[in-house]
Amino acid sequence: MEYVSSILDSVCSAGFWNILLFNSHGGNQAIGQVILEDFGAAHPSCRIALVTWWTLARDALAEISKTGRFGTGHACEFETSLMMAAGAVTPNINLPVGEFFVKSHAWADGSMLHKSAGTLYRSIQSISGGTGIVGRPDAASVEQGHKITEEVVRRLKTVVEDLGQIS
Repeated sequence: MEYVSSILDSVCSAGFWNILLFNSHGGNQAIGQVILEDFGAAHPSCRIALVTWWTLARDALAEISKTGRFGTGHACEFETSLMMAAGAVTPNINLPVGEFFVKSHAWADGSMLHKSAGTLYRSIQSISGGTGIVGRPDAASVEQGHKITEEVVRRLKTVVEDLGQIS
């Protein structure tokens, strides 16, 4: 929090007053919200927003997903598709098959696209059964990665345009 806040202080001091934090990691959502609240209250002349890519386009991404409630999480259908589309993972890679998700309680079990009713701390090791995978990487494809990218960028463009409007 201190590190990001100091960068934001510098950005604001340099005269930028419209700031967008674009989150791409599940572990940063909560601290991102705290940073947003803290920085926004301390810098009323700045406008700061926070978006997480999969929540920004959740409804459209649910239509793109092939795997259902527990198919998207960590090294999953979506993250693997994005890596394929970026050329960082070859499409013919031998991917683990099946759903990797160790369930706990109905109120605490969720995924990128399906929010849980509450939160229960569990490590990725616990949720993944020790694999580091939460979801279905075998459902990934280059085409799906392109669809995800196009939808998120389209939504992000709207956010940037909205923030650019003088209020």
